[in-house]
Amino acid sequence: MPWLRRTLDGIGYLVGPFVVVLLLVRPVNWVLGLVALAVGAALCVRVQLCGVTCTPETVLVRSYFWSKRIPTRSVLEVRRGQPAIVWRDSAGVERSTRMVAFQAFITDIVAKDNRLALDRLDVWLANELTS
Repeated sequence: MPWLRRTLDGIGYLVGPFVVVLLLVRPVNWVLGLVALAVGAALCVRVQLCGVTCTPETVLVRSYFWSKRIPTRSVLEVRRGQPAIVWRDSAGVERSTRMVAFQAFITDIVAKDNRLALDRLDVWLANELTS
């Protein structure tokens, strides 16, 4: 499970500074430090899971703090500028779900990978919706 390894590496980056701070501050602040460490660890896990997972039935969009499962047949389009999936809910209301995984602190390599991933998502959705 490569995501677990990356997550544990990320948590390792949090533990080192936490230990240093723990040694430098009063014991009263340890509780706040433990809470901050727990929040940081949870965020490390969410960041590793961040992305879009496609199945024939659903498109699962995972963000830093939430996940949204969208029925594949409800997807209308994939937006590029602010990457998002536009879809229609069961009541017929058009919705938009941002894909945080494709918004980035962009470097050229990441931007190219994001474009390729969005192209693959477009092709996959087109094939699923026509089959």
